[in-house]
Amino acid sequence: MVSGGGPRTLADAAESYLTNCRRRRLSPQAIALISYVLCSLQDYLHSDNLEDLTTAELRKFLLHRMSEISASSAARYHTALSTFAKFLHEEGFLPENPTRSVSKPQFPQVVIKHLSQDQLEAMVTARGGSSFVDVRDRLV
Repeated sequence: MVSGGGPRTLADAAESYLTNCRRRRLSPQAIALISYVLCSLQDYLHSDNLEDLTTAELRKFLLHRMSEISASSAARYHTALSTFAKFLHEEGFLPENPTRSVSKPQFPQVVIKHLSQDQLEAMVTARGGSSFVDVRDRLV
């Protein structure tokens, strides 16, 4: 730890960061996710020591979690960890940001299949009626 007056444990650091998130008015869902990620990290590390928050340990943690969660969730984990580590570094609680060289997990782009001409025609003719709204909806 760089600074003498900051959090001394990972739990204290997490609480300090969550307080900062509330002050910045992040959504309750974002705060809940960040809290969950940080608790999961602490459980994984089996430690409450800030010095155990290293690049190597964060990489191992993300790899471990990627075997259990979707790629998009892993990307959210990475974001939560990155902003947490950036906060700790900027506040002087860590000598460097351990996530700086941890790449964000990649996930495949989902390609949405287009409707066939028959499917489009079936969808248009399924909407019956002769009111203005019905005719407009069929034309659109």
